[in-house]
Amino acid sequence: MDVIDYDAQAVVRLWGDRDETGLISTYVRYDGISFAEAVRRVVAMLPEEKDLFANIGTHERVFNLSEIEAIARRDDFPQS
Repeated sequence: MDVIDYDAQAVVRLWGDRDETGLISTYVRYDGISFAEAVRRVVAMLPEEKDLFANIGTHERVFNLSEIEAIARRDDFPQS
């Protein structure tokens, strides 16, 4: 099992609108929160909000929704 730094600073990004070139932008929904708090906020999103979820980024890597949901189920995940 990989070791995860749940205290690492994280950014939650959501998908935005397409620009004139057809590229889809992202925007920051939450910034300056811990990775654990970011995971809790994403898991608590309503289904229509999850449809807009892009990723959670830390200084080490970027996590997609399926990874976030799996992390939330880990035995070592801090529940509060």
